Amino acid sequence: IFQISGQLRTLSHRLRNLKANEDYHKVIRESVSRHQILTRCQTHLEQIYGPVALFISISNAFIICAMIWHATHVEPKKAIISVVFIAMKAVQTLFYGWFGSNLTTENEKFCEAIYAIDWPGSGEKSLMTSVLTMISHNKPFVLSACSVGTISVDMFLAVCNTALSYYCVLRSIEEHKQVE
Repeated sequence: IFQISGQLRTLSHRLRNLKANEDYHKVIRESVSRHQILTRCQTHLEQIYGPVALFISISNAFIICAMIWHATHVEPKKAIISVVFIAMKAVQTLFYGWFGSNLTTENEKFCEAIYAIDWPGSGEKSLMTSVLTMISHNKPFVLSACSVGTISVDMFLAVCNTALSYYCVLRSIEEHKQVE
């Protein structure tokens, strides 16, 4: 993911700093070619990274719920261990989501760099139109977890919300059983 993000950042920089005396046809050709390669890499990455991220998300939601439950049912000194473990699982989920968000952000910056180009010295509107059309029709770099959801920072929030919801359900079941 870092490599793809870095390549997108490099392409953005190259397009933003295009000089009038450069061979812009060559730069644009190379940029389009590299972007197509990165799109294929993103597809392969999604096939590998998606199931792992989905498994991590689901399992971490259950683990965080279980650890919250455990922390509320033991003495405070032992609960500290559970809280540390909850924090580690939350950070793990956040990292997975952050990488996906970072990739999406770099792709958006690349698209912005394309639209911000001054197209120095070109004078060829057809070239500009062709490149903009080709790049804009590419699908955005959004990693998905097995077509269930996107891998982003929002995934972290969803896992935390799910874990707390499960905990609240368990607590209400426990309270209901105590009433009976």
